[in-house]
Amino acid sequence: MLNEERIRAMTKLAVFEQEHGRENEIASKYYKNDYISYQMIWTGIMTTIAFALGIALYLGLNLEEYLSNMHKMDLIGQGKIAVVLYLAVLVFMLIVSWFLYRKRYRNAQKSLKEYCDKLRELERIYNSERHKDYTKQKQEEM
Repeated sequence: MLNEERIRAMTKLAVFEQEHGRENEIASKYYKNDYISYQMIWTGIMTTIAFALGIALYLGLNLEEYLSNMHKMDLIGQGKIAVVLYLAVLVFMLIVSWFLYRKRYRNAQKSLKEYCDKLRELERIYNSERHKDYTKQKQEEM
């Protein structure tokens, strides 16, 4: 016999998994500091690559000017400016990623808690069905 309450609960769980499955995976797979550290490392790597590509693009667009005026330029000074700019961009990106991934993890924890509450509700329904079946079986034996 079909139990409509159980079917509704299972359907809600399935929809919730479709919508929040990735969030639940984050919260259940990682500790908070591990998740944030991992994402910050990737942010640092990607920021470094993006900065290097930006410098290469800038130099590529201004190559003629650099080659014709190279003997007049303070290359060490420009290198220092580039390093300071890189460090500023890197620190900024790491701070932004720390806040962003901390918030994502917190939201994932909330989502996982909600999912666990829905699972407990389904378990309650199953237990009440088992209790009814057990009670009915005992009455038939008497």
